[in-house]
Amino acid sequence: MKVMMFIIVVLGVFLLTGVPCLVMAKSMAGGGLVLSDIDPTAQKKCQYGKIHSKYRVICYDLNYDEFPQTLRKDIEILYFTRNRVTELTNSTLEKFTDLSYISFQDNFITKIDTGAFESQKKNIQVIDLYRNAITKFPMNVFEYPELTTVSLGRNKLTDESLNHSILSRIVDLDISQNELLTKLPTTMSMPNLKYLNVSLNKIIKITPADLAHFCSIKLLDIDRNPLSLNACECTAIKEWINTHDITLIPKNLKCDKCTTSSKLLISNETYTIYNKCKDMTSRPYDWTTFCLITSGIVIILAVILFYIYKKKSTKKGNNTKINKELVLSTNGATTELLNNGIKSHPDDP
Repeated sequence: MKVMMFIIVVLGVFLLTGVPCLVMAKSMAGGGLVLSDIDPTAQKKCQYGKIHSKYRVICYDLNYDEFPQTLRKDIEILYFTRNRVTELTNSTLEKFTDLSYISFQDNFITKIDTGAFESQKKNIQVIDLYRNAITKFPMNVFEYPELTTVSLGRNKLTDESLNHSILSRIVDLDISQNELLTKLPTTMSMPNLKYLNVSLNKIIKITPADLAHFCSIKLLDIDRNPLSLNACECTAIKEWINTHDITLIPKNLKCDKCTTSSKLLISNETYTIYNKCKDMTSRPYDWTTFCLITSGIVIILAVILFYIYKKKSTKKGNNTKINKELVLSTNGATTELLNNGIKSHPDDP
């Protein structure tokens, strides 16, 4: 009985954690706001719905100049797009602790308090602040454990605003169209970063040492920057990109002929930076894989425990049957002896 109760508990844990976990993995792979999600016949108000069983709200083009505190507290996905909010304070989202996806795309945000996303610290995975007027972003947010994607494109960030020593596990960073950015944010340690968009900025120089800080990078968009590289600097970048299988946008980086061997253009210091980054690399959560493995282990454990229970039950049943037969045979033998004893008594006729 105890074993059966344990199996029920294990399966209960699977249903309560494994299934929602898979939903989380699917929802975060589902992409951003699709305009077809908005009901054009609805009144001008926020619209609720679900994406893979996750509560979402779309407040699109409603001219809100403040964030409405009357929204449901259990929303998990927030699209607050094309409104007129100018700041995110520590209290703006304080009571919406379940949020894992936040989009304030296309507002007028100029100020974000340090604790603006503190209530979502354990859950937040995506922050989209594209097309605002942000000059300074709270860098502590980059260190949140589940954060994978940050979009700060088309803002007013500067080199100084990103010049912070932090360790982040994010995978996707968009800082395009911040026209005051002149270099890559190399002081930020992002060993898991795979996608970096720095297009439409004022970046003039990029070196292999710069790229070495992003040791997991797979796609680098440097399109429409005023790059000024001599023949050997350009060749060095091309060598690094080809060696580390990085997709570059624009695809064709044309370099003049450099007389120095391309391999000699990469300094030992660059490899030191790269190796240090690799040492910090910890694989970002692949929730789908994690959930499937965990669920598989739980199911196998439940099957094993059920098999053990059945085996013990069968054995116990067999033992009980044998004991009953022994008792019956013993009783029969005793009765027979008594009968024989009675019949053989000298006083018997």
